[in-house]
Amino acid sequence: MPVPELRIRLEVSPDLDAALRALRDPRPAQARFLRAAGREVQAVARSRFLRGPRPQNLGVRTGSLLRSITVDESGLPHVVEVGTPLVYGPPHEFGATIRPRAARALVFRVGPRAHLGRGEVRTARQVTLPARSFIGPALEVVEPRLEQLLADELEREVLG
Repeated sequence: MPVPELRIRLEVSPDLDAALRALRDPRPAQARFLRAAGREVQAVARSRFLRGPRPQNLGVRTGSLLRSITVDESGLPHVVEVGTPLVYGPPHEFGATIRPRAARALVFRVGPRAHLGRGEVRTARQVTLPARSFIGPALEVVEPRLEQLLADELEREVLG
């Protein structure tokens, strides 16, 4: 079974694309804008939504999820994606109910040191994780700045 990934996609709208085409070569400005937007979403997700406070936000246990938030620039100058390839990214972002596939129950540890293999062992037929989004809210925080990021790049392109 393929591992699900969590990604948001930032791309240039058709109206913006038409405005950029008025430039001699809009691709550099467009790429810089999308790169800056993607990096801001990444930074906000890491700093505001993956560092607590619990329980409404995720806190740092091992740092794996925090470090896995990446900006994929392979689609530049048209698209940049921000996300995580970790299998537990989507359940944290959207919430999930986890049930065992082949066993009668899930077996897991709870407590502040559970991630270290310590803590109380519990079993359950299912576990429901609340949504503790980090990518979507990061985009919402950055969204008001997108217009200014674009204006900065267009000004840089026009003024040289």
